[in-house]
Amino acid sequence: MRIAIFGTGGAGGYFGAQLAQAGEDVLFIARGDHLRAIKATGLRLETPAGETVIRAQATDDLGRNRQRGRYSYWREGLAGH
Repeated sequence: MRIAIFGTGGAGGYFGAQLAQAGEDVLFIARGDHLRAIKATGLRLETPAGETVIRAQATDDLGRNRQRGRYSYWREGLAGH
């Protein structure tokens, strides 16, 4: 299953990391510092069970990834401020 996580903050990062650990093909859509950190060092998931680093695809280019038909599922992890 191909999954796109739009908004890779606390919630989107957590759920996306869990899906990636389960073997799903996850694309993280992020920007700024989050995007740079994911690309440079991976996405770090900290839980009571310990810390895991997820190496996954990350982008800020929605143009190439906009066709929802290319993904089985889209998850939006956006804050409502």
